[in-house]
Amino acid sequence: MNHLQLIKTLWPLAALCTTLGCAGPTTPFGTPNLFTEKGVPGTFSGDTAATQSVKIKFFPQRQVLHGKVDFKIIIEDPVGIGPDYRIRLFYNKLDVSEKFLWQAKRVFINQEHTKLQLTVPNLRIQPLKTNHVYFGYMRNINTKPIFAIYTPPSCSVFSAGTLASSHEIGMPFGVKTMIQAMGEEEKINPNFIAGLVAQESGFDTKAVSWAKAIGLTQITPLGEAEVIKTYKGWPRYPDINQMSLPLIRMRVMRGKINSKNEWRLNPEYSIRGGTAYVKFLNNYWHKQENFQKLINTSNDPERALSSAILASYNSGPARVNYALQRFGNGWLQDAPELGEARLYVARVTSYCDYFSQEEGP
Repeated sequence: MNHLQLIKTLWPLAALCTTLGCAGPTTPFGTPNLFTEKGVPGTFSGDTAATQSVKIKFFPQRQVLHGKVDFKIIIEDPVGIGPDYRIRLFYNKLDVSEKFLWQAKRVFINQEHTKLQLTVPNLRIQPLKTNHVYFGYMRNINTKPIFAIYTPPSCSVFSAGTLASSHEIGMPFGVKTMIQAMGEEEKINPNFIAGLVAQESGFDTKAVSWAKAIGLTQITPLGEAEVIKTYKGWPRYPDINQMSLPLIRMRVMRGKINSKNEWRLNPEYSIRGGTAYVKFLNNYWHKQENFQKLINTSNDPERALSSAILASYNSGPARVNYALQRFGNGWLQDAPELGEARLYVARVTSYCDYFSQEEGP
């Protein structure tokens, strides 16, 4: 069945289900109306001149997997959006149009009624699920539909980038400035660094984790051992890595361990140390035997490398390499020991993508 035939089949069924009601599993957009075995097509534009000029835009531009966000769709139809327009939203083969429209606030954003904005507040998309989202618009029942795909987030460690916005995440301006400058200096995507910091510490300079990871970039004792090889002159609190977690937290809270006597509590050193550890992991995965195994698992070597570096930052490169040997292409999805790393990779990638976008739709 081609795209147009499939749409013609889905559309009346969706309308029928909207009228009669259909049970189904819960989705980020609400309870679905319709389940289809074959799902909906990818991006499809009607081949008539009447609909080719319609544009559909999303904000954020790609899926957000790190938390809730106000999700906006803007439809631009130069002919005008009249009372007979139709909208459909499909999530993983499920028609969720009715619930989506029920909760979406619809506002025309120009007097000519050629731009319609739909907003769903506090949308949360689960990071460990496959999330295929298709949005469809018809000027009226007699015109062909326009479909657009709401794509997953994407982020590359070493791509050039500008830290466009801190949004509402709470990134201090001074930290944002340091991340941008250090990213440019170290040839690492500043959005990637910001995403890593957001996930690791939430921009809390005094954060201490259960694994004794400390500071903005949450460098563990093992990671610190690698970083300090390059920065031997940085201050280190005596025997801090041998202390108990409660003692470390108490001394940090009371200021006995501080940014002057422990480098990981110094924001600039922490960010620089985090980027140094990322470069160490990059060198690890560029060893010939490791890199060949890695790129054999993906049609997108750059994405595979970014995922491997993130998973290694979270779980250690040896554990990731072991999963790669055991599970091949499914190393991240199937390895039980990388359950936390899967969530970590998804969330940091989402933060990275989100930080690269401007704040307004």
